[in-house]
Amino acid sequence: MGMIILHIHPWIRHKLVAISSKIERAVAHCLLTLIYAVAN
Repeated sequence: MGMIILHIHPWIRHKLVAISSKIERAVAHCLLTLIYAVAN
């Protein structure tokens, strides 16, 4: 059981990092679009 958790954990962490970076990129894109729309 312990070995399975050790095997899966890095994969889950990698997935979480990928998902969070995608969310951050989407949020940044939305903010930039909003700022651009307000500025014009």
